[in-house]
Amino acid sequence: MADTNKILTIFLAVIICVAAVVLLYVNLPKDGTSEDNADENDNTNNNETVEPVILLKVIYNNTQNKYTLEDLENFSSTTGTARYMKASLFFSSGTIMIIPPMNETANEYTGVKISTIIENIENLPERYNVTISARDGYGATLNNTEINGNMVTYTDDGNETNPDLSVILAYKQNGEYLSEDDGPLMVAIVGDEPISLSNIWVSNVVLIEITA
Repeated sequence: MADTNKILTIFLAVIICVAAVVLLYVNLPKDGTSEDNADENDNTNNNETVEPVILLKVIYNNTQNKYTLEDLENFSSTTGTARYMKASLFFSSGTIMIIPPMNETANEYTGVKISTIIENIENLPERYNVTISARDGYGATLNNTEINGNMVTYTDDGNETNPDLSVILAYKQNGEYLSEDDGPLMVAIVGDEPISLSNIWVSNVVLIEITA
């Protein structure tokens, strides 16, 4: 009988020890490489490797310059007001559609002069053309004189005029960054509310090509 009690005592002691080890293991602190921490580390690494978004490429011969929004904002900025008229309506029917209409406040645009961007291209010829292309392939071509603001605009009754102009690559309209509809970059002909033809106003600009 004494031997039986001794065996039972040993058996119970073993069970208690095993239970204590299991309880201790379950309550151990979690390793620092938990799933949450791993996700956080992954996000940190992703943030560290995010590349700046290239908005614009400028190409001349074998030279290609790339610009982010920050790059463009580091140039001296130009701000002016402007309107434009629908060229097709103006020439085909004689009806002038001005946007915004003359009874509304003209839009204000802020950006960098295209001539300023082009100054970074070496060995430009004396005369050249600048083709400005949108994301969808639409484009407009201006010569070096026009790029520097020497072009015809119009009065509200359709007469030609030659005010002081700046041809800019705008990234803001009325103090706000351009929406996806027109931006993030758009050609704007600005000054003291000049009225230019709409076919020059290229939206969603992604490429400027310079040719002799």
